[in-house]
Amino acid sequence: MRLTIRPERVRVEAAATPGENRLPGTVNRVVYLGSTTQILLELATGQTLQATASAADGLPPGEGEAVTVHLPPDALRVLVEAS
Repeated sequence: MRLTIRPERVRVEAAATPGENRLPGTVNRVVYLGSTTQILLELATGQTLQATASAADGLPPGEGEAVTVHLPPDALRVLVEAS
């Protein structure tokens, strides 16, 4: 079983932000794409994740910065592997 989420639904928050469906992570790379910013993250569990932020979200965190990654429950999709 795998989980998937669209990059624009991933929320990058300040480190140690409490709450459900939040995981610690580190920003690996920030790529400015005009009106949006791509943020590549490494979770504490070792998985990588991509988030997309807009200018309305404020300045993105810097590379190497510790963050909290929020995965809203309604945005998660379960993928079941075929047997």
